[in-house]
Amino acid sequence: MAKKNAFKKVTTLKNGSLRVPAILSFPNLFKPQAQKDSDVKKYSCAAIVSKKVDMSELDDAIEAAIERKWKGDPPKRLKHPIRDGEEYDDKEGYDDTVVFFNARNTRKPYVRDIDGEEIVDPDECYPGCKGFVVFEPYGYDVEGSRGIGMSLLGFIKVSEGERLGGRAPNDPEEDMRDLDDDIDPDDFPF
Repeated sequence: MAKKNAFKKVTTLKNGSLRVPAILSFPNLFKPQAQKDSDVKKYSCAAIVSKKVDMSELDDAIEAAIERKWKGDPPKRLKHPIRDGEEYDDKEGYDDTVVFFNARNTRKPYVRDIDGEEIVDPDECYPGCKGFVVFEPYGYDVEGSRGIGMSLLGFIKVSEGERLGGRAPNDPEEDMRDLDDDIDPDDFPF
């Protein structure tokens, strides 16, 4: 089981990547999706993080990414990856007690449970489940858009959580409950 302290702060790992305790939102961990205004398919998620979490190691990593990319001379209008939950307070799970960031990658992230076992069922990693998002900040300068992005490396599921944005998937057996075995496809009305 994770040490209790791991839930209170962003942790820098030996390889320089970061691990943050978060609620998973908008997960595309198993199948890449085309991003807005692009045909490039990426794996992605939003990490909702409590404002109680110590983010100092993340702040340091962002500053280091700025230094690597712009060698001490960052652009004036730099897009910052960490956003206040109040921006999306009309969406479930987002409010003034949290911050969030989006993480993406063209490479498939690893997805594990807290015991290190691989998770292969996408339904296990739903919006609202709790765990650690593993990522790495990097600087970008693309067609006049400059900022710090987060490269998604993995997700470690720790526990269930209240599902965000809707209900659980339908149960096929329940959906088919009142259908007769002798349905004739030729009787379909159109």
